[in-house]
Amino acid sequence: MRREGVGTASILRGGARLGLYFVEPGADLRTMRVVYDRTGSALAEIEPGAIDWTRVLAGAGWFHSTGITPALGDGPAAALARAIACARAEHVPVSLDLNYREALWRGRDPRGLVEPLARQADVLIGNREAVRALLGVEAPGGGTRSGPFSPNATGVGPSRLPSGRSWARGSMPGARRCTTPRPARSRAAGDTWCAWWIASAGAIASRRV
Repeated sequence: MRREGVGTASILRGGARLGLYFVEPGADLRTMRVVYDRTGSALAEIEPGAIDWTRVLAGAGWFHSTGITPALGDGPAAALARAIACARAEHVPVSLDLNYREALWRGRDPRGLVEPLARQADVLIGNREAVRALLGVEAPGGGTRSGPFSPNATGVGPSRLPSGRSWARGSMPGARRCTTPRPARSRAAGDTWCAWWIASAGAIASRRV
């Protein structure tokens, strides 16, 4: 991390334990299964005001966030809302990778938490399933259509630009771009794709992200 210039000064330490998840590879007719163990983890128990976002985001060139955070509970959701609000106030671009995980939202409707966050993002990242589940924007079959939001977004899709554009336009009033990642063989590869896309977008003015 030091070699790559990744700052660690703002890491908040505390909590009882780290969250875990376990991946069971699929075999024959059984699909891959992911088991989450996040209850009682440090992030799940975070207090909304635990992080001084004004200090943390000072001099930052980009703020990247994930839809997994609000899925972990009210504290993480409120902390992320504060972070995004602070980033907007400091004119720091915000990206939100929707990262829909059905198991983390089971029994709850995520739209009330995720939609307000998405409306504050400059860049939204998500596949059809995530956009449908978290934002209520349908993308049936090979065609797509926008949801009931203000028509103030443009869309880019690295795999199929016309399709990506059709669902993105009109989806989020604050989003400058909505993008669908290419298929990835692992979850870590999806994060790598996000990092590549943000860097290649040319919107980062500093090394602090």
